[in-house]
Amino acid sequence: MAHHPALWHNTVMENWKDVISYEGFYQVSDAGRVRALTGYRAGLLKPEIDYHGYPRVTLWHQGTPERFLVHRLVMIMFVGVAPEGKEVNHRNGKRDDARLENLEYVTKSENNKHAYDVLGKKSQKGSTHGRSKLTEEQVKQIRKWATLESQDTLAKHFGVNVSTISMIINRKTWKHV
Repeated sequence: MAHHPALWHNTVMENWKDVISYEGFYQVSDAGRVRALTGYRAGLLKPEIDYHGYPRVTLWHQGTPERFLVHRLVMIMFVGVAPEGKEVNHRNGKRDDARLENLEYVTKSENNKHAYDVLGKKSQKGSTHGRSKLTEEQVKQIRKWATLESQDTLAKHFGVNVSTISMIINRKTWKHV
């Protein structure tokens, strides 16, 4: 029986390592896959996607589950624990791509710079920012009323901290308005 060449074309040699503290039970590969070696879960694990879009798996030890982000498992097992002040960056920007060749340790600042410079992430300002409690119109009102009302009164009226009001008035935040 001859092997069909197309079936072998995309085959890549995958390197597997035991997961620390789970030796003999779970392994992770440099291709970003995790497998169970024993029990009814034996075989490749199907990661779930967390609320940030990262694949994670649940590993069990003596009846106790523990969740792990797949990209962090790959880096720990193949590169080592993240140095102080470093985090994992996905070079291609795809959070579900946990291949070792796509991962690197960088500072938070480098990770953010990569997102803007390389991946084209757009800056979220004002009301488009996910944690914004105010609209651009409310910021204009705060600045207009700043000479008539106390910062404490404005903070209570708009449901924000006095420090938020102060930073708006002094143009430390919401500079674009």
